[in-house]
Amino acid sequence: MSHHGPKVPLEERIALCQEFAKEWAEYFNFFGDGFEGRKITAESEAQFFRTMTDLARKQFRLEYFLGEDLQSADKITALLSESVSLVHIHGMSEAQFSQFQLKWHVIYIALNKCLGRLIARRPVSKEAKRKLILAATIASRKSRMAKAAQAEPPPQQPQQAPPQNPQAPE
Repeated sequence: MSHHGPKVPLEERIALCQEFAKEWAEYFNFFGDGFEGRKITAESEAQFFRTMTDLARKQFRLEYFLGEDLQSADKITALLSESVSLVHIHGMSEAQFSQFQLKWHVIYIALNKCLGRLIARRPVSKEAKRKLILAATIASRKSRMAKAAQAEPPPQQPQQAPPQNPQAPE
Protein backbone atom coordinates (compact mmCIF):
# COMPACT_ATOMS: atom_id res chain seq x y z
CA MET A 1 0.00 0.00 0.00
CA SER A 2 1.31 3.42 -0.90
CA HIS A 3 1.84 6.07 1.70
CA HIS A 4 2.58 9.73 1.54
CA GLY A 5 6.10 10.76 2.31
CA PRO A 6 7.09 14.10 3.76
CA LYS A 7 5.15 17.06 2.49
CA VAL A 8 6.81 18.16 -0.73
CA PRO A 9 5.79 21.36 -2.52
CA LEU A 10 3.31 20.77 -5.33
CA GLU A 11 5.61 22.08 -8.06
CA GLU A 12 8.33 19.62 -7.00
CA ARG A 13 5.83 16.75 -7.11
CA ILE A 14 4.73 17.85 -10.59
CA ALA A 15 8.36 18.03 -11.76
CA LEU A 16 9.07 14.58 -10.29
CA CYS A 17 6.10 13.07 -12.13
CA GLN A 18 6.97 14.84 -15.40
CA GLU A 19 10.57 13.67 -15.22
CA PHE A 20 9.53 10.08 -14.57
CA ALA A 21 6.96 10.11 -17.40
CA LYS A 22 9.63 11.43 -19.77
CA GLU A 23 12.06 8.70 -18.77
CA TRP A 24 9.26 6.11 -19.02
CA ALA A 25 8.77 7.20 -22.64
CA GLU A 26 12.53 6.89 -23.27
CA TYR A 27 12.38 3.36 -21.84
CA PHE A 28 9.69 2.52 -24.41
CA ASN A 29 11.94 3.73 -27.23
CA PHE A 30 14.25 0.77 -26.59
CA PHE A 31 11.59 -1.74 -27.63
CA GLY A 32 8.45 0.11 -28.76
CA ASP A 33 8.90 -0.39 -32.49
CA GLY A 34 9.97 -4.01 -32.15
CA PHE A 35 13.35 -5.32 -33.12
CA GLU A 36 12.97 -5.99 -36.82
CA GLY A 37 16.05 -4.96 -38.75
CA ARG A 38 17.82 -3.86 -35.58
CA LYS A 39 20.77 -5.49 -33.90
CA ILE A 40 20.98 -5.51 -30.12
CA THR A 41 24.49 -4.42 -29.16
CA ALA A 42 26.34 -4.52 -25.86
CA GLU A 43 26.11 -0.72 -25.81
CA SER A 44 22.33 -0.70 -26.30
CA GLU A 45 21.96 -3.37 -23.58
CA ALA A 46 24.08 -1.25 -21.21
CA GLN A 47 21.98 1.87 -21.95
CA PHE A 48 18.78 -0.12 -21.46
CA PHE A 49 20.06 -1.50 -18.15
CA ARG A 50 21.00 2.01 -16.92
CA THR A 51 17.58 3.36 -17.90
CA MET A 52 15.78 0.45 -16.27
CA THR A 53 17.84 0.75 -13.07
CA ASP A 54 17.25 4.50 -12.93
CA LEU A 55 13.51 4.00 -13.38
CA ALA A 56 13.44 1.38 -10.61
CA ARG A 57 15.18 3.77 -8.21
CA LYS A 58 12.98 6.69 -9.18
CA GLN A 59 9.84 4.58 -8.92
CA PHE A 60 10.31 4.14 -5.18
CA ARG A 61 10.92 7.87 -4.78
CA LEU A 62 7.88 8.61 -6.93
CA GLU A 63 5.69 6.28 -4.87
CA TYR A 64 7.04 7.70 -1.61
CA PHE A 65 6.36 11.33 -2.51
CA LEU A 66 3.20 10.92 -4.59
CA GLY A 67 1.52 8.22 -2.52
CA GLU A 68 -2.07 7.59 -3.52
CA ASP A 69 -1.89 10.13 -6.34
CA LEU A 70 0.04 7.54 -8.31
CA GLN A 71 -2.11 4.48 -8.83
CA SER A 72 -0.21 1.66 -10.57
CA ALA A 73 3.11 2.29 -8.81
CA ASP A 74 3.40 -1.44 -8.11
CA LYS A 75 2.83 -2.19 -11.80
CA ILE A 76 5.95 -0.20 -12.68
CA THR A 77 8.19 -2.51 -10.67
CA ALA A 78 6.42 -5.57 -12.05
CA LEU A 79 6.95 -4.45 -15.66
CA LEU A 80 10.58 -3.53 -15.04
CA SER A 81 11.04 -7.02 -13.60
CA GLU A 82 9.69 -8.52 -16.82
CA SER A 83 12.24 -6.62 -18.91
CA VAL A 84 15.42 -8.33 -17.82
CA SER A 85 17.23 -7.28 -21.00
CA LEU A 86 16.61 -6.29 -24.59
CA VAL A 87 17.52 -9.82 -25.66
CA HIS A 88 14.89 -11.14 -23.26
CA ILE A 89 12.22 -8.78 -24.63
CA HIS A 90 13.25 -9.66 -28.18
CA GLY A 91 12.77 -13.33 -27.34
CA MET A 92 9.16 -12.84 -26.22
CA SER A 93 6.43 -14.37 -28.34
CA GLU A 94 4.30 -11.91 -30.30
CA ALA A 95 1.49 -12.31 -27.75
CA GLN A 96 3.85 -11.75 -24.81
CA PHE A 97 5.39 -8.71 -26.48
CA SER A 98 1.96 -7.21 -27.21
CA GLN A 99 0.92 -7.76 -23.60
CA PHE A 100 4.20 -6.21 -22.42
CA GLN A 101 3.59 -3.10 -24.55
CA LEU A 102 -0.01 -2.89 -23.34
CA LYS A 103 1.17 -2.91 -19.71
CA TRP A 104 3.67 -0.16 -20.55
CA HIS A 105 0.86 1.97 -22.03
CA VAL A 106 -1.44 1.43 -19.02
CA ILE A 107 1.33 2.70 -16.75
CA TYR A 108 2.05 5.66 -19.04
CA ILE A 109 -1.63 6.65 -18.92
CA ALA A 110 -1.62 6.31 -15.10
CA LEU A 111 1.44 8.58 -14.91
CA ASN A 112 -0.29 11.20 -17.02
CA LYS A 113 -3.49 10.96 -14.97
CA CYS A 114 -1.41 11.51 -11.84
CA LEU A 115 0.27 14.48 -13.49
CA GLY A 116 -3.13 15.89 -14.46
CA ARG A 117 -4.42 15.54 -10.88
CA LEU A 118 -1.35 17.33 -9.55
CA ILE A 119 -1.58 20.15 -12.10
CA ALA A 120 -5.28 20.58 -11.29
CA ARG A 121 -4.26 21.39 -7.69
CA ARG A 122 -2.28 24.43 -8.72
CA PRO A 123 -3.78 27.56 -7.29
CA VAL A 124 -5.77 29.57 -9.80
CA SER A 125 -5.67 33.37 -9.78
CA LYS A 126 -8.90 35.35 -9.54
CA GLU A 127 -8.40 36.55 -13.12
CA ALA A 128 -7.92 33.00 -14.38
CA LYS A 129 -11.04 31.86 -12.49
CA ARG A 130 -13.03 34.71 -14.05
CA LYS A 131 -11.85 33.69 -17.53
CA LEU A 132 -12.70 30.04 -16.89
CA ILE A 133 -16.19 30.93 -15.68
CA LEU A 134 -16.73 33.21 -18.67
CA ALA A 135 -15.55 30.53 -21.11
CA ALA A 136 -17.78 27.91 -19.45
CA THR A 137 -20.78 30.27 -19.58
CA ILE A 138 -20.23 31.02 -23.28
CA ALA A 139 -19.81 27.31 -24.08
CA SER A 140 -22.98 26.48 -22.16
CA ARG A 141 -24.99 29.14 -24.01
CA LYS A 142 -23.69 27.95 -27.39
CA SER A 143 -24.63 24.38 -26.48
CA ARG A 144 -28.17 25.42 -25.45
CA MET A 145 -28.57 27.45 -28.64
CA ALA A 146 -27.39 24.53 -30.79
CA LYS A 147 -29.83 22.17 -29.05
CA ALA A 148 -32.67 24.65 -29.49
CA ALA A 149 -31.84 25.06 -33.17
CA GLN A 150 -31.92 21.28 -33.63
CA ALA A 151 -35.29 21.04 -31.88
CA GLU A 152 -36.96 23.62 -34.13
CA PRO A 153 -38.27 22.39 -37.46
CA PRO A 154 -36.55 23.97 -40.43
CA PRO A 155 -38.38 27.04 -41.79
CA GLN A 156 -40.76 26.24 -44.62
CA GLN A 157 -39.73 27.57 -47.99
CA PRO A 158 -42.59 29.31 -49.81
CA GLN A 159 -43.83 27.41 -52.81
CA GLN A 160 -42.59 29.06 -55.95
CA ALA A 161 -44.48 28.85 -59.17
CA PRO A 162 -42.55 27.20 -61.99
CA PRO A 163 -40.89 29.77 -64.23
CA GLN A 164 -43.03 30.91 -67.11
CA ASN A 165 -41.66 30.10 -70.53
CA PRO A 166 -42.14 33.32 -72.45
CA GLN A 167 -43.11 32.88 -76.05
CA ALA A 168 -40.33 33.68 -78.41
CA PRO A 169 -41.31 36.25 -81.08
CA GLU A 170 -42.01 34.85 -84.48
